Amino acid sequence: MKKLVPAAALALLFAASLRADEGASAVTEMSWFYTSGEPRIPERDGFEAKEPDIRYTARKTKDGFEIVVRVNTPMEGVKITTDFAGPLTQEEWDSLLKIVKAGKLETWTLEKMPEPAPDWGTMGYTVKGKEEHRETWDAPLEEKAPPMALVKALTDLAKRKIEKLPKDLK
Repeated sequence: MKKLVPAAALALLFAASLRADEGASAVTEMSWFYTSGEPRIPERDGFEAKEPDIRYTARKTKDGFEIVVRVNTPMEGVKITTDFAGPLTQEEWDSLLKIVKAGKLETWTLEKMPEPAPDWGTMGYTVKGKEEHRETWDAPLEEKAPPMALVKALTDLAKRKIEKLPKDLK
């Protein structure tokens, strides 16, 4: 067997690390969403009946990255389904990718559904890339559950990056 020279060995290690990161780097969008447990009015004027009440999304765009909060429920300053957006830096996007990778959110599933919480609603997350992975649950998850790190990060970024975010979400 031939001995590898140090530069060749480093090149092989670098290529292997790139392959290990392919999943997270293939991510084009990540979001979390929530619909309250209150009864919904099927056809509210100006609001989409089949969409969640609130959705926080970070995504790649043709010009870089952005964070968007879609509000699909009446609140101060919101009379119809409205998107509020702000730019994200490469570093902010990379920090979200680290959360997705660390929590294995491209494949994570609930092992056991939490105990139902009356009127709590539905919460979930989506990671899109080569494939789409979506999980939902109908009761609060423990703070240490992997999706909760993404929920917190997206929420914090939205508060910092979106100037006109409704005050109910700040």
